[in-house]
Amino acid sequence: MVNRKIIQFLLRSGLTLTVLLLSLGISIHLLQGQMQARSVKLFHLLSPELTIGDQLLGLGVLILAMTPALRVLTLLVLWMREKDWKFVGISGLVVLMLIISIYLGGG
Repeated sequence: MVNRKIIQFLLRSGLTLTVLLLSLGISIHLLQGQMQARSVKLFHLLSPELTIGDQLLGLGVLILAMTPALRVLTLLVLWMREKDWKFVGISGLVVLMLIISIYLGGG
């Protein structure tokens, strides 16, 4: 039961933060008269050449993409504490696949 509440909080927080960041980023773009957002690479997200609106939008998308990965990592830790080794193994494989896909995708 506690595990369910932790995961629920994580997912709800990730979605709330995403909505907040995307809303702020879009609002800033509209206030500045910009109708398009720039493509932002992960490692250039905090680059000074980007506008604050682009940075907020990029962070919002990053948080949205990372929320399910954080869920898997959290479940991995919770299942390790419960010694549920079958699910530890499965979630460990999922984490490994996520790491490989990020590495192969160029981060």
